[in-house]
Amino acid sequence: MFLKVVILDSDVFTTFEELRALESVSVKHINLLKKINSTYYKRPGNSANNTEFDKYFKMVLNALNLTSHDVDRIIDAYVDFKIYNKFRLDLEKMVEDRLKVVNRTLKIQIMLPECRAFYTKMQWQLMKSFIQSNVMKMEAIYTINENCEELENITLPTEAPKITKPIKKSEVFATELRNVLFKYNLRPWGKKQYPEFDEQIWKVFMATLKGNEGQKRLALNKFLKYDEDREKFDKALSVKIGKIKRKLNTGVNTACREEYIEFIKNLTQAMFQTLSEKNRFLAKNVSRKC
Repeated sequence: MFLKVVILDSDVFTTFEELRALESVSVKHINLLKKINSTYYKRPGNSANNTEFDKYFKMVLNALNLTSHDVDRIIDAYVDFKIYNKFRLDLEKMVEDRLKVVNRTLKIQIMLPECRAFYTKMQWQLMKSFIQSNVMKMEAIYTINENCEELENITLPTEAPKITKPIKKSEVFATELRNVLFKYNLRPWGKKQYPEFDEQIWKVFMATLKGNEGQKRLALNKFLKYDEDREKFDKALSVKIGKIKRKLNTGVNTACREEYIEFIKNLTQAMFQTLSEKNRFLAKNVSRKC
């Protein structure tokens, strides 16, 4: 049987049957993207004024202009948006539930000033989080104050759940990913901005939503390697800061004192920057005159 073929730009021979299948997959996902576009074109609900939503929605719009030769990018745009948006909507429901509890709590007439201030701030953060990134939504949801937790009926987990039965082999990586999320539910550095860490922990969140164990394992290993490097760099930065502070205490001239103080400030800020920035500051030293 004679099989007709066509030659693509990449000089790869592809059967007409394969091309038709490719076209079919492309058309299917283009239609799904069009449905997303029609649903969110006017930015209903909390999708308006949300820069993170805009980023994923822009990927959808860009994918609508692609051809069947870019079917992988078309599918990626659809999958990425669906995962992000489902997580966004789930988090918004959690924000709404948390707000109900906070609003009820604030109606209590007799309350410690510290707790009233805490819940008032939480109320504002929760309302603000509707148009913020998913990471910011999670931070708003899981903000707690141990001194004020007894004022509400809902308590949030601060440690990984105890395992009462053997974990299935297929659930090992999912469990480990959840343990990472529990570990960093409350960030050791508090409310300070840490963009690179947020990006890495976001990838952990995304991995928990995927069914592929290989993807979960890869995401877990990448995060653990990043976190190990982060801790090593932070420890080295702390040691370096300590050495400079000890030099300050020995008595130095005014010029060197100012340089030391500025250097300590830069090293402290480096703790919340990228690994490459941490490494760059570790390699730096104060001027030879000091």
